[in-house]
Amino acid sequence: MVRKDPETGTAELIVEGFVPTYDPPNMLAFVGDNGQDHLMADITNVLQRAASMLEGAVHMQGLTLQQCEQFQHKARERWASLHHELVGGR
Repeated sequence: MVRKDPETGTAELIVEGFVPTYDPPNMLAFVGDNGQDHLMADITNVLQRAASMLEGAVHMQGLTLQQCEQFQHKARERWASLHHELVGGR
């Protein structure tokens, strides 16, 4: 799923996404976790007056709180630009 550059120590994603191979218990756990996150984002968007949560999912392990906040900030910036591009003139 990733390729590590031995010189820089960086990792490059080499697949578009991940779907577990046929393993019903793990697949159901993934669906349950993911479904809960999507539903919580939807509910939060309805109940809060703050910035809406982006309704999407990314699964990573070992991130710090600061890295998560940076990821969220970049996702919001790019979503705002894409949303404007897609529906801005309508």
